[in-house]
Amino acid sequence: MHSRFVVWSALLVALAPLACGGGDGLSDRTFDLTFRGTGFDSHEGEELHVALVHTGVGVLAREVVVVQAGAFELSFPGLLEADQDYSVDFYADENENGECEPTDDHVYRLTLSGVDGDELLETDHLLPFAAEACASFADEARKFDLTFEGSGFGPHEGQTVFAALVRADRGEVVASGSDAVAGGAFRVLLPGELEPGHDYRVDYYADVDGDGACADGADHVWEAAVPAFDGDALLGVTHSLDFRPEACASF
Repeated sequence: MHSRFVVWSALLVALAPLACGGGDGLSDRTFDLTFRGTGFDSHEGEELHVALVHTGVGVLAREVVVVQAGAFELSFPGLLEADQDYSVDFYADENENGECEPTDDHVYRLTLSGVDGDELLETDHLLPFAAEACASFADEARKFDLTFEGSGFGPHEGQTVFAALVRADRGEVVASGSDAVAGGAFRVLLPGELEPGHDYRVDYYADVDGDGACADGADHVWEAAVPAFDGDALLGVTHSLDFRPEACASF
């Protein structure tokens, strides 16, 4: 059974408000929120899922941050409006399934009222649980694992294959890993980054010269599209001479 916290503290510090000028009032401006926590040592290395909620309107944005050295910090730029009320809902994903579950996860809520400039919201870990905050994550898309496997890579026996999972619409590398070819095969697990509704590819290369860097001409470089998925996915490739040197940009 999880321990319950009966004391909470949240320091709300208003950063210097922007001066009004040129006929612009506060109502015409938007402001940044910085959210910072300390004393979260019991959640070291865990993911905190955070939602900024406009009271009476709904979720404006979500972010995920990993607790490091018992602390975390993230920003929601340009989303606060003057004289509006907000909550910051967040949970520590104790069972690592990417879903907010009050019976298994630690779930919290902080409030923010009367915005009049950029805001800094600080908290320690002495917070009561707030199961109702899970509602802010009810429609959050669960992310899935990708297992990337290769066969027929005998020409690269003993060499390392480096793989990068790329979200295609952004050209953004969201995960990476590597494995040494053994028996002509390799296997790289790229966990928790496949989000339904988006297309992905894997850029990968065999480090022929063994220098740990991807270089056209020195290494063999490929790319492969991730097939449609609705859960954890498997992408299998076989060795080919259809090289894609431009994929080196992902490394």
